[in-house]
Amino acid sequence: MRSSPAAPPAVLFVCTLNYYRSRFAHLYFNHLARGTGLRAESRGLVVDRSRMQGMSYYAGQALQVVGVDVTEGDKRDPMQLTELDIRQAERLIALCRSEHEPVVAARFPTYRDRFEYWDVLDIDARHTNAALGRDCRRQVERLWMDLRRDVGVG
Repeated sequence: MRSSPAAPPAVLFVCTLNYYRSRFAHLYFNHLARGTGLRAESRGLVVDRSRMQGMSYYAGQALQVVGVDVTEGDKRDPMQLTELDIRQAERLIALCRSEHEPVVAARFPTYRDRFEYWDVLDIDARHTNAALGRDCRRQVERLWMDLRRDVGVG
């Protein structure tokens, strides 16, 4: 489960718009995994580029709180999940089961069993600090600890 910048990611975080939760998860994971060869990326299930550009202000703020230096490259526009992304990722994590499982089942029925589902609610459903600072951060840290143990890095 090792990746280089040109290789497919070890972990692909997925949320609705690839603007807030999945971006925080992927950038925070990469911060934790720095120098290990493990890498994450993120995508959205229903990206609307006319509505969302760059990265959520709240995601950027939450990343700063945990010591992640957000670069211009990290602020890329949201990216739509594709079948190729799914096939290439070693591990697929959708950030909210109740919200994302039905969309995955409808859009990617062949791959629905490859997804792991967390329960990180969207910014509209929960206070920003709770969703990112507590829920998403803890899940990413737990994942990182498991992967470190499994592959013997860091």
